[in-house]
Amino acid sequence: MPAKTQRKTAAAAHMKEHLLETASRIMAERGYTATTIEVLCKEANVVPPTIYWHYGNKEGLLLAVVERAGLQWGAEFQAALHGKTIEEVLLAISALIARSIRNDPVIPRVLLRLGMERREANQPQAEFIKYMRDYGRFSLTATFGKFLRGTNPDETRIGCTKLADTVLSFMDGTFIAYGADPKGTNVEGQLALMRECVLSLAKSLFPASFAPALVVPEKKLAPSDKKGRARAAKQAAA
Repeated sequence: MPAKTQRKTAAAAHMKEHLLETASRIMAERGYTATTIEVLCKEANVVPPTIYWHYGNKEGLLLAVVERAGLQWGAEFQAALHGKTIEEVLLAISALIARSIRNDPVIPRVLLRLGMERREANQPQAEFIKYMRDYGRFSLTATFGKFLRGTNPDETRIGCTKLADTVLSFMDGTFIAYGADPKGTNVEGQLALMRECVLSLAKSLFPASFAPALVVPEKKLAPSDKKGRARAAKQAAA
């Protein structure tokens, strides 16, 4: 590829990323409706044809924002579900939520804001948001199902879905509370309460899964039994 073409390709990629980052920040701060072409152009220091050239229109750009945010969040969320116990999973989810709030609030805020403004969003964006919510719910339900068992598959599925909904409700509430009052919101306290509520609900829905395992004492062999087993082992070896 000629050097001039390479430079043009790199510049185009850089501009697309610049527009994507700018739109992500504005949508997270102002929501879908307030993220207008005029605002985007002013913040990105571009003219409208630049947006139209790279993304077609405002909807194309914002859909790209939503898809990227959803895929990044989904990958991190999925990684948090690999714990060996339900307690480990809940701790990993809590750490992800806290980290997102403290260090990188744009991704969850974009998804949450657009989820709250689904009527204003166009159909592809609204459908993608619904898909991400359903994906999170299904993933949590399946993960809880690895540790918990009801008397039948339907009972397990319904109970684990209740636990998944509880986690998502706490997650939404924590993001909203922190967005409204960052200094007054005890993020770690909210997440600790989430873990406590989910575990308490899990124990009430699946008591058998938390029952201590029965330890069967080892039967002591009489001397005659030991001799018999030793003879059998000797004969088998021969």
